[in-house]
Amino acid sequence: MNRELKFRAWIDDDVEMSYSNTHDTLGQFFCWLEEEFWDNSYHIMQFTGLKDKNGQEIYEGDILSFPTSNWINREVQVVWYEKQHCWALKNNHGIQHTTSGGRAYLIDGKHLEIIGNIYENPELLK
Repeated sequence: MNRELKFRAWIDDDVEMSYSNTHDTLGQFFCWLEEEFWDNSYHIMQFTGLKDKNGQEIYEGDILSFPTSNWINREVQVVWYEKQHCWALKNNHGIQHTTSGGRAYLIDGKHLEIIGNIYENPELLK
């Protein structure tokens, strides 16, 4: 599967999200970040290559709602799981599901729904 490389950046001082597809190339996006925000804090997040059940692109740092085995919705964060080199769903108890594991939650996205992200809606994970 070829995944389109896309990124977004949360810019602390501006309190806003900026997306790489608003620039002609990824290089221009990263140069713009460095030039505009060299003295500010920003956080880069990568597109997972997946979309949620509403067709929204899922990025690292997104907070998702998904049904568990007992069909109670849970809020989880999308993270890069370095140990297995894969995307994972994480809640307050740690890593719950990975793209390399047996569960398909993060593989197809059809049951997932983006409800926010860790910068604009951190209260969703508490």
